[in-house]
Amino acid sequence: MRTFRPILLALLICFSPFKQALAENFEFCVGNTQELLDAINAWQHGWEGDSHRVKIRQGTYNVGTQLGTAFDFVPWGNGKLHLLGGYTVGCVSRSLDARNTVIDGDDQFDSGFSIGALDDVLVEGISFVRFRTNVNRNPAAVSFDPRSSAKFTVQNNRFIGNSGHYAVDLARTRFINNLVANNTLSGESFSAAVFAASSNPITVTNNTIVNNTGGKGLYTTILGGAPILLSEIANNIVWGNTGTDLSLVEWTTLAPTVVSHNIYGTVSTVAPLASDNLSVNPQFINAPLQDYRLSTLSPAINNGAAFQYSGMPGRDLFGGPRVVGSRIDRGAIESTQNDLTSYTVTTTSDNGSNVAPLAGSLRAAIKAANATTVPFEVRFQISGACPRILNVVGNMLDITGDVTINGTTQAGWIENVQYTRFDGTLCLLLNGSDGASSTPWAFHVPNSASNARLAVRGLMFAGFSDAAIKLEGGDNHLISGNQFGGIGFTVPNNNAVRVTGNAGNTMIGGFDWAGAINLIAGSDGPGVVLDNAAGGSVLGNNLIGFQTDGVTAAPNQNGVYVFNSPSNSIMYNSIGNSDSAGILISGSGATGNVVQNNVIGMSLESGYPSAVNHGAGVLMMFGARNTTVGASLNGSGGDNLITLNGGPGVWVSTSGGTGNRILGNTSYANQGLAIDLGVAGGTENQANPGVGPNALQNYPLAMSAISVPAGLSLTGVLNSTPNTLFRIDAYRSNGCGPDARAESNAVLGHFQVTTNAQGLAEFNDTLPLSGALSGQFMGLTATDSAGNTSEIGNCELIRSSTPVFKSGFEACENGDPDPGCAP
Repeated sequence: MRTFRPILLALLICFSPFKQALAENFEFCVGNTQELLDAINAWQHGWEGDSHRVKIRQGTYNVGTQLGTAFDFVPWGNGKLHLLGGYTVGCVSRSLDARNTVIDGDDQFDSGFSIGALDDVLVEGISFVRFRTNVNRNPAAVSFDPRSSAKFTVQNNRFIGNSGHYAVDLARTRFINNLVANNTLSGESFSAAVFAASSNPITVTNNTIVNNTGGKGLYTTILGGAPILLSEIANNIVWGNTGTDLSLVEWTTLAPTVVSHNIYGTVSTVAPLASDNLSVNPQFINAPLQDYRLSTLSPAINNGAAFQYSGMPGRDLFGGPRVVGSRIDRGAIESTQNDLTSYTVTTTSDNGSNVAPLAGSLRAAIKAANATTVPFEVRFQISGACPRILNVVGNMLDITGDVTINGTTQAGWIENVQYTRFDGTLCLLLNGSDGASSTPWAFHVPNSASNARLAVRGLMFAGFSDAAIKLEGGDNHLISGNQFGGIGFTVPNNNAVRVTGNAGNTMIGGFDWAGAINLIAGSDGPGVVLDNAAGGSVLGNNLIGFQTDGVTAAPNQNGVYVFNSPSNSIMYNSIGNSDSAGILISGSGATGNVVQNNVIGMSLESGYPSAVNHGAGVLMMFGARNTTVGASLNGSGGDNLITLNGGPGVWVSTSGGTGNRILGNTSYANQGLAIDLGVAGGTENQANPGVGPNALQNYPLAMSAISVPAGLSLTGVLNSTPNTLFRIDAYRSNGCGPDARAESNAVLGHFQVTTNAQGLAEFNDTLPLSGALSGQFMGLTATDSAGNTSEIGNCELIRSSTPVFKSGFEACENGDPDPGCAP
């Protein structure tokens, strides 16, 4: 365990290159309470950029008040934390079942446990029991408090027998697949088993929140400025709580929210719920004995949402498979009931006949699926070792029903477990080329199949001349855990996946589950094409443009191409090595698309090797408008890392539209500006901004930047549209980029100004920051209420507020133009 670092390095840590070079990965295997405390303490006192993976062995950890008192209730960390239960002795293997790893507050007063951090946190596979908070210090028995752009995910945990105003308090946390039961709340009007309040999107899905006394079940509200991004409250069971089971506040008026497929007893909401939310007894096996599995007659079984914007969990609360039947079960625990009709593929052969396909072939399976009106699963049991090659001879039958094609059923398949590489073993390759000619696609849903739904998992694809999977109709499609291209001695696909025509929502990849990642590599055209008029697809956590090692290049023309398709979300992907732009968004119909939390131009494998996209990181053209790249207009978080690309980081080209928010990203070392509007290269401020890409929004002129004890003191001026409110974002830059503009090595913060009748806004603001910044550089952007973000402006040196001395011991005041003054 690390206990100190050399003092010299501590002095240098404020400079980004050193922070990146010194970032370390720490792993702990803990087997007793003291080791657990030591591991969390090491994270709390770690450095920004470090990653702490705490593997907790199966057993009970009686922490009492030690977590609360040791960290004054909030153990703040400076790096990533993974707090993971379920490991065996030596941490050589893991069983994901929250019942086997218990952190126990021992029912001691003041034993509440909270985690706050400036970086990402994952808490998984743990039971938190008998925490009794001092509500005068912390209202929640267990709380999670992400700051800045941190992403918190709390999944597959149990919260049982705790007490406080809230059993669990969430702020901008993804709360997935948890059991919150039999907690004692304080009886206040605001008391709740799960309290989720945030000015950012809320994700509460697939939880069981039951039999809590003294308060509500699930209480959610949007605070302050409304996020433009989607919140989702879906597939939960909220039942038997003494207060209102499901309480939804301001979720329709302030922010777009999906509330679907929940089961509840009582509800309080500002608008009627959709009919797929049910007020009905979920029928647990034995609720009085705290057995919250679903009985065979439960209405929650095979009856959840077909599509979740936040993705389907990979495992249920007890580590069992999720989505056993035609639909996911509601709540945190999946039953074993499978209502799917199935056909087992037993041969790699294909006679090419759609009229009389070979028995046991994939073509015969699809024909059987189309002949039924019930949900259908195609399974595989082909003899021989991995991989088995299925050569597709001629056009495959269209898919017109509700069909799951499940390659994970083939013997030898192993699930992917890494996010930065594709390390699973897939045993079935669908090959569309014989070298002389190619089949257009492996799977196709036609325009006319309005009720079709296709789910594909665990397959490899190569050699298809159109798109390996082409979706022109249907809705709620799911493409996860597949490999497209990057396969030796095969012909590339033209596209991996294309969502087009009349197709509706499609999930490509998934969230919080490495097994959902797709590898999309080596396509002749864009890897993924989204050009359906309805839009609404989600592309999440995919590895695009890499071989399976996550480092070696496997270029697509573009990683992702969105054309005249609205409201798609591109999130948490690694996109590199494209022949042109990493992400291309084009057409006036391409509106309301969201690009967040992606890594564009770099591998996340050890050493962070470059993965140059040979054009811009993100390119918007031909009228693409109202795009969010990074944070929402009134929020923070969502930042993309955009670096080492062959063009600008983000480029709204001369034909690009307006309203494109480009906020809070880290963008540096590209062959162009971090943000570029119009013709490539810096665009000077306009006398009358308003015409052109992003209305050629003027950037603020930074006049001075001084590092003071309270943070960073900024003075400057914005000349733009009169009588208009603007968001001003400040970025730290290691040096000056092209055209003497600042880059974005880090986000410093943001504030608001309003121009006067002449269009001027002078400002003198202090951003609350810690750490020395003097000697570095910074720049500013301006964004109006319509979302038009400017380029990053002039590159201004950050000076110290403390007088320094030049040769001869002469005092040199801040702002002295004498070049002899030290910065």
